[in-house]
Amino acid sequence: MPQQIDFQHEHALLEKAKRQIAELDVEKLESQLLDAADVAEMEETHSRAWPLVVLPMAERIAPKVLGQPVAIIASVIKNEVYDTLTALSEMKFEQLQEMLK
Repeated sequence: MPQQIDFQHEHALLEKAKRQIAELDVEKLESQLLDAADVAEMEETHSRAWPLVVLPMAERIAPKVLGQPVAIIASVIKNEVYDTLTALSEMKFEQLQEMLK
């Protein structure tokens, strides 16, 4: 014998799903939520742009550490890495896109 369907319960689940979709739409409209395609594009842009920011560190570091003791070299490298990563994290998406052109 087939199981009876509880239409009130099913309707409640449908209304809950509709409410959740509406909440997601509001978050998207308020720019709190991004489309997966936008996130993927940002991720790809970041992964392509970061070498353009990080690799020039060697040219900036070399003159500062030439002939210096190991402790100073380590400090200079650490500071340069932190500064570069901070600058990268503060770049706007549009700046990264422009670097890739």
